[in-house]
Amino acid sequence: MRKIAIDIDAENRESKTLLDKAISASPQQLGILSSITLTPKLRAAIEAGYNSVKGNPSRDASGYNLANISANGRALVSGDPAHGIPSCQFVVAVGGSIVHSAISASSSVSFVSLVGAIPVNVSSSCLGGVSLESWASNRDRVAILLAKLGTPTPPISSIVLYYNPASKMCGDEEADWDAFNPPVAGAVTRVPTTNNFQGDFTGISPNVQGLVISADPFFQDHKSDLVNAANAWVSTAGTNRYVVYPLQIYGEVAPIHGKTTLYGPDLYQAYFRLGQLARSASDNQAYVGFERALNLTAHV
Repeated sequence: MRKIAIDIDAENRESKTLLDKAISASPQQLGILSSITLTPKLRAAIEAGYNSVKGNPSRDASGYNLANISANGRALVSGDPAHGIPSCQFVVAVGGSIVHSAISASSSVSFVSLVGAIPVNVSSSCLGGVSLESWASNRDRVAILLAKLGTPTPPISSIVLYYNPASKMCGDEEADWDAFNPPVAGAVTRVPTTNNFQGDFTGISPNVQGLVISADPFFQDHKSDLVNAANAWVSTAGTNRYVVYPLQIYGEVAPIHGKTTLYGPDLYQAYFRLGQLARSASDNQAYVGFERALNLTAHV
């Protein structure tokens, strides 16, 4: 499969349409809703794209729990004026399609969302967003592994997917993985309910040489522990192993040199673009559509 590495300077990106240009001098109050921990840098990327002051109300770390996410979304919309927290008129939803589903079902507030794949059914309150094309890019990641594992090319059945069954996208991701022809490893590695990454990697079959890490937001939220476990696995003496991660942000936590490729979008660019689309959608109260984030390649 052909792999295209493209670098984008999001701040200098030309607007594509009139809807891509903010026109209001007084933007709607923005709120940010996330299932995972929202780091200051990721929050700043959204706010820079929205071109708003820092410190917009946010609710994060809701977990993969629809009730928690829905409650946090309603809290953003209602605000808490008694404590100086304004009500939010527009929301940016991040942390997986479960956040998109929760806010669609529990609130009429307009929003844009970051998702792993463009939703099939979009509610009238969703005005667009950014798709990371998470599981759709796994075929490219498998191709990278086959090339990196050397000559002779190892059997594709020596490659497995490490994914999270609690993720809303896991059904689509696993179905796509099982449809590979020739087939990849039939046994897909699952993460348990606890964050025992070390135990998971220790239990991987010794016949496995290549590992594709799912773009599950939970994995990104715990990337330091995950990468530490993967580093130990890939560097085990007497083995020929390689790991491909789904986002450039994994490069921040020192994946092992010579045994790692990052293939996927730059999350900061995706968050920045999401903020831009939020501003366009909120200013115009119009659907701006979903954009597919571009994959970048970095061989660590």
